[in-house]
Amino acid sequence: MYEDESHVAFMDRYPVNIGHTLEIPRKHYRMLVDMPEREAGALFELAARIAQATVRAVDAKGFNALQSNREAAWQQIPHVHVHIIPASTGATSD
Repeated sequence: MYEDESHVAFMDRYPVNIGHTLEIPRKHYRMLVDMPEREAGALFELAARIAQATVRAVDAKGFNALQSNREAAWQQIPHVHVHIIPASTGATSD
């Protein structure tokens, strides 16, 4: 788990893969476009740090960062959040 004055991050209750993490801003915004640019930037700066730590922790070969907005885009919780989903298989190009 991660916490600071603006964000929390924790393991997803229904993970797609081992290490699936959610990052959530403490302040409520329904969609990314509702956030001030500075706060949206901070959200993704932290997402990059969480992704790096999560990939290292589970020895993943890659990861997906997913952020959905509105039901048509599969947003199930009406609060901005970012999924960091480690991937252990698949094509690599590094």
